Amino acid sequence: MFNDSVRILEHRNIDNKGHGHVIALEVLLAKVTIIANIFAPVRSLGREQQEFYESLGTLIEEFELKYILNEPNLIILGDFNLPLEPELNNRHNEKIRAGCLSDYFVAMGLTNCWKQNDDSVTFRTGQTRQDRIMFRINNSLREKLITDWTFTSSDHCLIQLNLWGDKKTISRRISSLPTYILKYKNCVEKKENGMMEFQSMCNPQWSVKTKLEFLKWV
Repeated sequence: MFNDSVRILEHRNIDNKGHGHVIALEVLLAKVTIIANIFAPVRSLGREQQEFYESLGTLIEEFELKYILNEPNLIILGDFNLPLEPELNNRHNEKIRAGCLSDYFVAMGLTNCWKQNDDSVTFRTGQTRQDRIMFRINNSLREKLITDWTFTSSDHCLIQLNLWGDKKTISRRISSLPTYILKYKNCVEKKENGMMEFQSMCNPQWSVKTKLEFLKWV
């Protein structure tokens, strides 16, 4: 469903049961974007659902490490088959699973399309939000979220998230590297050596702020 300006770099299935896939793509030589489109196993298959999300996380980490020099954007969307608000899960095990999964996505630096005090739902029968879009995009953005039940005859509705750049918007998020990178000693050592090299290039007469801006630029 991508237009001609998109170049797909890589495509991997999350499992062999058609539960989703992860794609790395490039748009007109812009930064690489990793998109995970998922349809998780149903809630009653607790163990299978847990294994599915573990596979999803492994694939995302693999892609992010592979394209780390491109500072990839990340978008995860689809039917999670589990409301990530623990209080909306009646069973104890589901509460725990939802809480851990929600914390995991927060640790990945993802922004949830659902905002606080939004009472919209995407799953009519359970009056919950099993469907969602989460993103980590290295730009200042404005967001608009739309849900529409007129496009479906099922229990789930259309969810559409519009994102566009806004030069007036000031990003207040803290930029950081994904913590899983620390497991790869060669990668950490390469970054440390690179930072030491860049630091040696700084003019001793520069202010601390100028040095910091130089290091961020290089």
